[in-house]
Amino acid sequence: MKSLLLFIGCLLLSLQVSAGETVQENPSGSCGENCKWEINLTTQELSIGLADSGVTTGSIQDYPRTWRDGDTTTTAPWRDYINNVKSLTINEGITSIGAWAFEDMNIKTAQLPGTLTTIKDGAFHSCNLNSLDIPDSVTSIGAWAISHTKIKELILPENLETIGGYAFGGNNKLTDKVVIVPESVTQLPESAFYSEYGQTEVTQIICSSNLMEKCKKAAAKTGASVMEYTKMPNGRFQVGNNLYLSLSDMQIGHVFTPKRIYTVQEAERASKKTGNRVIIRYR
Repeated sequence: MKSLLLFIGCLLLSLQVSAGETVQENPSGSCGENCKWEINLTTQELSIGLADSGVTTGSIQDYPRTWRDGDTTTTAPWRDYINNVKSLTINEGITSIGAWAFEDMNIKTAQLPGTLTTIKDGAFHSCNLNSLDIPDSVTSIGAWAISHTKIKELILPENLETIGGYAFGGNNKLTDKVVIVPESVTQLPESAFYSEYGQTEVTQIICSSNLMEKCKKAAAKTGASVMEYTKMPNGRFQVGNNLYLSLSDMQIGHVFTPKRIYTVQEAERASKKTGNRVIIRYR
């Protein structure tokens, strides 16, 4: 009987302690057309995806920034947890990131989906990003969209068409200071790589012939040099005397050096003369 009473007493005490504890739920909500968000407070990750399994696309709405003249603003709901978010994952199906959506956030890494086509004005402005892999599906990057971040590498997507003013300005942590502008780009303002608060660290801009005049203006604005690349009939790219297999190789400086092509007879003579075996590889 005493054992039973002791057990009941311990159970009641446990219930009282539990009742006094506050369990913090992960915050979540809607963020635009067919769009939902949730923050995992344990992993400090902000996840954004489709609101319903029955839809195939969605978009993150605009969150107009606070301007100095006091215009009305709409604050993104995750800004209430600015110190609780270190990473961002945007899931497949989201096609657009709204204006100023992640401005000033402490996000260090971001994963973007292959369905994304548009990054609007100021989307990642002054965000603490260390890296950002922009998918090739993106065709439009707005003004100030990826400016004043801490990204170490700036690789523009191969299908990019329009770039806004100051879009990449102020990224002074870049390790690779060379930027390749894809031949698909049609809109390139002279301020694309410039910051009104200080020039970006881009030292060289490489463009296709159809963009050279615009690139020269953009380079002059930042004090960078400019070079032209030529796309060869075989799909390779040439810059000066260097040959690259792709725009990506050009960005990382991976020069393609074709080896001497020998005929079978040349290979046999070389083998006899040197006593070494000559291997012929076909590309």
